[in-house]
Amino acid sequence: MSVSEGLSVAIITKNEERHLARALDSVEFADEVIVVDSGSTDSTLHIARSRGCRVIERDWTGFAPQKNFALEQASREWVLSLDADEALSATLAREVRQVVSGASSGCDACSVPRLTLFIDRWMRHGGWYPDRQIRLIRSGAAQFTDRRVHESIVTDRPVAKLRGDLLHYSYASVEDYVARMNSYSTLAAEEALARDRRVSSLNLATALPRKFLEVYVYKQGFLDGRHGFVAAWLSAYGVFLRYAKIRWPEPPA
Repeated sequence: MSVSEGLSVAIITKNEERHLARALDSVEFADEVIVVDSGSTDSTLHIARSRGCRVIERDWTGFAPQKNFALEQASREWVLSLDADEALSATLAREVRQVVSGASSGCDACSVPRLTLFIDRWMRHGGWYPDRQIRLIRSGAAQFTDRRVHESIVTDRPVAKLRGDLLHYSYASVEDYVARMNSYSTLAAEEALARDRRVSSLNLATALPRKFLEVYVYKQGFLDGRHGFVAAWLSAYGVFLRYAKIRWPEPPA
């Protein structure tokens, strides 16, 4: 596909009516927004189409393949990969415009710091921040790694570091966090088993305290107050779930 100057934004969705409008508001300056949807039953598609997005409906193929497909649909020189529950801060939006205009960076890829909202607090410690992610790339310069979960963009080209925060409205409640950890731990366990990785009894027994101490003490999660305390235990719980699912995988259907 030939590309022209400007910025494309690529977003994958499924039932994202709670977040999508905010994400779109933050990239109003983009030349095009591509929404690849995998079966939304809420108002996600209506929101996307009413905002002038180019909507492509496609069966779910996994996080990385779906995001790579979205990147491939871009018709502009620069592509920004954005999750539906994310939004650009004013500072980051200004930096992205500067890169796209050629006024800064001089690179083919840019990473951004991601700031995550846990219930009602922006988390700046415990390993939550800056959580740098490569999200802005020149078309064809990079793609997402083919992983079941925690996919990320990889490139062999120099990466510039932008300073503005990518705002991540991820975990609305403890229940939301636990539900996601259950799903993510299953995908991570499947990936580990596919690579023939195993978990010892000792690792399983010590997973909770080790991860809690890492997040809460070593990475100073305690500086985020009670949110940091709860998040550290939940993070430890997520690791324990992954290890337990590796040790006792779901039998084949």
